Amino acid sequence: DLTSLDVRKCINLTELDCKHNELTSLDVSKCINLSELFCDHNELTSLDVSKCINLTWLDCTYNPLTILYLNAKHKNIYYQIYHPEGVNIEYLDS
Repeated sequence: DLTSLDVRKCINLTELDCKHNELTSLDVSKCINLSELFCDHNELTSLDVSKCINLTWLDCTYNPLTILYLNAKHKNIYYQIYHPEGVNIEYLDS
């Protein structure tokens, strides 16, 4: 299982599937072309996808998330979170 993953230099990445690992953090701030992110079943407590303006699919279920940062300009994004009542969702401007 992965405990860390560095994708900061993967600016052309469009899909990322890193589910079923032991990631405690995931920095996708440089992945501006990312359209699909599957990071479910990890140990993420926060996730910031606000810079991923092309994101249309996000699965971050089964993480102990307390905060999720989305972009105010996200259109037609589909996201899944586990226990949404315990997750603070903030919309940021890019």
